[in-house]
Amino acid sequence: MEQQIENRVSPDHSKAEYLPVTIALVVFLLLVPCVLIGLAGSKVHGRFSETYYGELADMYRRVQETEGKRLIFLGNSAVAFGVDTRLLEEELKNSGHEIRVCSFGLYGAIGTRVMMDLLEEELREGDLVVLMPELGTQPLSLYISGEETLRAIEEMPGAFFSLDREVQQVVIGAYLPFMVKEYLAREAGEERTGSGIYAHASFDERCDLTREGREMNGMPDGVDANNPVHLEISLYEPAFVEYANAYASRLSERGVRLFYGFCPLNKSAVNGDPVSFYEEVEDLLSFPMLGNLDGSLLDADWFYDSNFHLNGYGMTVFTAHLAELVKTQLGDSSRSRIALPASTAASQVEQIFHGDDGDENCFLYEETEDGFRIIGLTEEGQKRESLILPTTHEGKGVIAFTASVFQRHRYIREITIQENIRFLPDGAFSGCLRLSRVYLHQTDPTKVTAGYHLTEGASWVRIVVAKEALSAYRNNYFWGYYADSLVSEE
Repeated sequence: MEQQIENRVSPDHSKAEYLPVTIALVVFLLLVPCVLIGLAGSKVHGRFSETYYGELADMYRRVQETEGKRLIFLGNSAVAFGVDTRLLEEELKNSGHEIRVCSFGLYGAIGTRVMMDLLEEELREGDLVVLMPELGTQPLSLYISGEETLRAIEEMPGAFFSLDREVQQVVIGAYLPFMVKEYLAREAGEERTGSGIYAHASFDERCDLTREGREMNGMPDGVDANNPVHLEISLYEPAFVEYANAYASRLSERGVRLFYGFCPLNKSAVNGDPVSFYEEVEDLLSFPMLGNLDGSLLDADWFYDSNFHLNGYGMTVFTAHLAELVKTQLGDSSRSRIALPASTAASQVEQIFHGDDGDENCFLYEETEDGFRIIGLTEEGQKRESLILPTTHEGKGVIAFTASVFQRHRYIREITIQENIRFLPDGAFSGCLRLSRVYLHQTDPTKVTAGYHLTEGASWVRIVVAKEALSAYRNNYFWGYYADSLVSEE
């Protein structure tokens, strides 16, 4: 009996002996991933400092360091492309108003709510803030991109703690996938650099987008047809309206005045009644409006590469408009003395009409004032597995193709788009179940635009660009949306 008892007790002693080892193993298993994450994170840090995202840290610091009464424009990229803070500040000073002007808008993909949260703790009594988001379902919602936020705030110590708890949770959830993705990209030699005007170096010391190269409207027909502007009150997500009104209330308690302003809008892309739309927006918001839509609806020549992004001339025109609106709120009815451009910035789009025209007879065409547009496929084209869009037809340039040309094509596997095509319409490849590759010959992503639904429902489709252009495409303001679909030629 004593031997049986001893045998029963002995295993318990054995467990006690192994307990410290078990604890040590658990701690080791928990710490090792943390250490590895930390080491990997140190290699990832700073990768976006020279990109467009890198400017947010400067904007944040400028707001923090600017003394005295401040006027801050809060929103998305329409703020960066539309407000010349130096010009506006000089105009206000010349009219007797000592106000420092700051810009705090960079990229709609980050989320308007993130920008609002980051700014809130930096505001002081006496500040004037103009909330000026772009008119789209994403900017006018509580949308948050954890990855985009991580790219933008990586060099902003403490900024994470300025975010609302819900936003923090989204950012934390995105951290590990983001870090792994960037670590692997770094090890593969893929750098994160600026793309055209979308670079940290494009901004001056005031965080104004002053780099030359955006003087002209480079969009086909002067408008981004993939993203028309609808003046519909349904754009405003109820949760966003509630959040904005509560935001205004919190700021008011601290002596900060919040206004709602309309960003620049390409008149050629706008659908709807501006007067009734303004009245509906005014009814939604509990804080005052900074003018109606009259001065925000601008001619297409004043825009650069989207229906919200002004070119350099357009920035001056819109800033002059803002000056008058702000002075009105300050009890000053004087007109702006900002010198306006003598003439509009006419579109100067370089078209390239030479290349492979071997498949010219596979398409149907419609002649326009500027050249031919592809509107369909011939019987031969409907049978082909591979097609190259031609550069010319009957001696004239091919300038575009409609969204319906390839839709639901039963056989197509590869499509090649040459440099003459500068616009890829939304839904262009929908229903192409066998399509696997779309080859883009254009090496400059700023010279070809696309909507946000090219590969919707067809995540397997890869957009192939030249190897030397891959980084530029993935870091481009617009094409970055397709970063996971973009690959380089073998």
